[in-house]
Amino acid sequence: METRVELNKNINLSEKNELNFTRELQNDIVLPDYCDDINRIIRVDAKPIIKNKYANKDIARINGIIAVTVIYISEPYKQLRSFSFANDFDYSCDIPGIMPHHKMSTQIEIGELNCRLLNPRKMTIRIESGILIRTNENKPMYEYESTNFFNNSNPDEHDGILIEKLKHNFESCDMLVGESEVKINENINITDGPAANEVIYADINISVEEIKPLYNKAVVKFNSDVKLLYNSIEDKNEYIKISTKIPSTQIVEIDELDEKYDCVCKINLASLKTDIDIDQYGENKIINIDFITQIELMAFKNNEYEVVVDAYSPKYEDSIQNETVKIQRYKGIYKDKQFIEDSIVLEDASIEEVMDSVGMVVINNSVINESVITINNSAELSIMVKSGDGDIQNLDCSIPIKTDINTGEKIINGNVDINGFITNIEANIESGKLNVKITVCYECVVFENESKNIVRAIIVDTGITKSIKKDAQMIIYYPNKNENLWNIAKKYDSQVSKIMKFNKCESQNITDKKIIIIPK
Repeated sequence: METRVELNKNINLSEKNELNFTRELQNDIVLPDYCDDINRIIRVDAKPIIKNKYANKDIARINGIIAVTVIYISEPYKQLRSFSFANDFDYSCDIPGIMPHHKMSTQIEIGELNCRLLNPRKMTIRIESGILIRTNENKPMYEYESTNFFNNSNPDEHDGILIEKLKHNFESCDMLVGESEVKINENINITDGPAANEVIYADINISVEEIKPLYNKAVVKFNSDVKLLYNSIEDKNEYIKISTKIPSTQIVEIDELDEKYDCVCKINLASLKTDIDIDQYGENKIINIDFITQIELMAFKNNEYEVVVDAYSPKYEDSIQNETVKIQRYKGIYKDKQFIEDSIVLEDASIEEVMDSVGMVVINNSVINESVITINNSAELSIMVKSGDGDIQNLDCSIPIKTDINTGEKIINGNVDINGFITNIEANIESGKLNVKITVCYECVVFENESKNIVRAIIVDTGITKSIKKDAQMIIYYPNKNENLWNIAKKYDSQVSKIMKFNKCESQNITDKKIIIIPK
């Protein structure tokens, strides 16, 4: 009778589920009645905002909105105006193996954005976005079986069947995911400049200052750099830019987190509202900004696990079902900062002033060469400028960047997750050139990968006894160089523990033994 004995039944070491894909949205937009006609579009910005994400069996689903802001020159007043709208999205994709209890980490980036004016009240917009989805069980280490055997046999008995097992220890990455939202409301006083008539444009750049993992929670400190562009109540063609920094702290709850984990987090803007209030002197000198940020935190730590890599039955005929699994080991988080300067010759010599500048980092590809991560990327900048006669236009420029990050030690069969972002942009016009200085920060999470053969099950046929010489109670054996007790015991259907006991071996290292006794 054949008996199936499951081994490594609690071990699930397949690669983390990960999927990259792109989606396109195209829509015709009609201006609201309260907006002036469009004479010329200056800039279009789009920010993806994830509202919900969840998993079903073999399917992941995310939905939310892409918030779009259009800055334009109005008709007939030739003033700088803006309006905002939202495009809903609901994406689903197949990820084999994903289950409802899995945690999901998601990232959406705008890859391409095209806007075309159809008439003064209507435009068509096309947005291409890239989506990255990762899933993980958030399964703590103690849910796995482990008895701390290293390169040693562990005999076990199942329903009266003795099974000899060889176990190895290894390290594998555990990833935990946590989420939180922060609502921030701040009054910004206009201390230098005229009172505000209308807020034309608001932008927030969020940077993480510190992440401190604690027991079942992490403390995240971050700064929100706010930029506002408004026009004067006295002269609606006068535009003033103000900026401020808002520090914040938030606690993110994550089960099983402790101080040994390394953490990274991404903070995205989920909503943004501005309005103008009157100060104590009766002037429009208070701008209220109200926004919500979404924090997604990921924590990494290598835990030690134990798997059965070989097995046999000393008494009965058996067969083994093997499986190759892929193991991902966490290597570390590596950060770098680059200062980039560039100059661009302007075709229009009448441009005199930079009004505003925004930008983003686009990662094209990365290569790992031993201990160096080479990142080919670019800074995509959008710079609003003004000529001497008051004409406003937007300049788009792309600055290619090659970044080398040294990890300090060799990476073996590695892969890297890269997050690049601009923390500061300085731009000015001098002698017919646009000069830009940008600060770019990089955060790289590095993993090493390997494949390991494990035993999923052993099939023992209790109806067929292994043929042995009944009169042989023990065997005198002359071990060869580099032989170990496991291979000898398996060859002669004996047990490692018995061989070690008979030969007074302290370990499986038998290099000093010229003769050993193999008991039956």
